[in-house]
Amino acid sequence: MPIKIILLFGGTILAFWVSAITGGGASLILIPVLNGLLPGSVVPFALTIGTCTSSASRIAVFRRHIVWKICWWFVPASIPAVLLGAYLIKYIDPLYLQGVVALFLLANLPQLFVSRKRQVAGERPYPTWVLAIVGALAGFVSGITG
Repeated sequence: MPIKIILLFGGTILAFWVSAITGGGASLILIPVLNGLLPGSVVPFALTIGTCTSSASRIAVFRRHIVWKICWWFVPASIPAVLLGAYLIKYIDPLYLQGVVALFLLANLPQLFVSRKRQVAGERPYPTWVLAIVGALAGFVSGITG
């Protein structure tokens, strides 16, 4: 039993350390470790607790580098949208959801081929209320995709 705890602790620390440096991906590293060491029924709970703790620690560590003006517009719009997306997930066929995600990814494909100089030259600042729309859309997609 102590070896399992040590492996779980070490794997978790490593996964969230990599996630903090790269900006994400801890769950992809951690799910196989958790599945090997914990019963399958508690893996989502353990992953949620780890992600929440990691997010809180990132906020504490990087708080001076966070642009809080963006957060004040983005977060309040995203929370109800996450709840709506999570509610609607039981009514939407996964095949339709997969198709919509595929279309979204294909629609963004041309952006890969636009030169960086052309992107910077054509940029203009957006009004701050656009952040609320982006927050709501991001929250809805997060809620509906799980």
